[in-house]
Amino acid sequence: CKQTLAQREDELVRLVTAKEASDARCDALRLELDSEAQNSLLQRRAAEAKYRTERAELERRWEEDESDRLAREDRWRLEVDSVRNERDELVDAALAERNRWDAEMAAERTKIAAERAAWEAER
Repeated sequence: CKQTLAQREDELVRLVTAKEASDARCDALRLELDSEAQNSLLQRRAAEAKYRTERAELERRWEEDESDRLAREDRWRLEVDSVRNERDELVDAALAERNRWDAEMAAERTKIAAERAAWEAER
């Protein structure tokens, strides 16, 4: 009976030791799992922060590019308007010159017709 009791005590000690080792292993695994979960959370937050930073940078660049594009368009519009105004002034000047020339020619023809009429009247 003492031998069985000793065997049972040894088995109990072995089982308790195994349970304590198992508990320690479970605690270590829980800590590892918590650590992995926290690392995963930190990595996800870092990735989200990186995404937001990149997105903000892209938006800032787009705004700058859009601002530059609008400024270029405004300069081009001003240049086009300036060229159009210049063209209109040149067309107006050409028309004025043509009208002046036509008037001179009409006056010259009238003068020649009057001289011819006077000459014919003298004859």
